[in-house]
Amino acid sequence: MESLRMSPPVFCSFRKVLKDFEYEGFLIPKGWQIIWAACMTHMEDCIFPNASKLDPTHFDKQAPAYSFMAFGGGPRICPGNEFARIETLVTIHYLVTPVQVGPLFLRHVILQRSNAKFQAGTRDTNRAKNLFRSQLKCTSRHTYFNES
Repeated sequence: MESLRMSPPVFCSFRKVLKDFEYEGFLIPKGWQIIWAACMTHMEDCIFPNASKLDPTHFDKQAPAYSFMAFGGGPRICPGNEFARIETLVTIHYLVTPVQVGPLFLRHVILQRSNAKFQAGTRDTNRAKNLFRSQLKCTSRHTYFNES
């Protein structure tokens, strides 16, 4: 939700004014075409504190009506609104669940002092492989992600 707030899929929308109204001292007459920009609504500090920062906690509480308009709102809201949210959750699920994070144990790691510098090495012949390897390894629980 926060990424959609920061960068909405639809930048703006046009509407036709149905009846005269006054906004900040200006009369907006019936029949005029007006533009509404979602990105401007989403960047209001009175609705989203520190609106220019990416902060998922903006959606910890229920936002006021029509303050989050990534998919429009009211009778013209995008019919794919809920589908897009579910699709995003499913995609994140399949990106995250096949990954197992665990320690990568380096065998026979030795430190040698040489010319006042420490050098790390291993006793196996393929020592370059282990020298700069991450301390985490990723393995898949799903066979279609793991070819071995």
